[in-house]
Amino acid sequence: LIERCDTLNIPMTYIGDIDFNGLKIAQTVQRIVKNSNVLKLYESSTIRSQWFAQSKTAPKQSRISSSNEKFTFEYPSLQTTYDYMQIINQMVEQEDLLYWYFDNLF
Repeated sequence: LIERCDTLNIPMTYIGDIDFNGLKIAQTVQRIVKNSNVLKLYESSTIRSQWFAQSKTAPKQSRISSSNEKFTFEYPSLQTTYDYMQIINQMVEQEDLLYWYFDNLF
């Protein structure tokens, strides 16, 4: 479905949990999509700060990081978001951002 939407030049963005696995999924989706920047929301420091205003301490460290080793994302916007998560030890649930998305995207 993602590839078909991309072929039809339908603009897409990735909206999911802002945690380690969510960022990995976003990276995978961006690798598949060639005609749209699904990471556009991750590129703004203003948006990132607004997202993390909704943040909470992760119930498990695995929500924040891969392990004790440093993980590197291939897209700078994801790496910046990941680094910020590491510094503040916070993550954001997708459902906590739904109102923000609707207020700011539509």
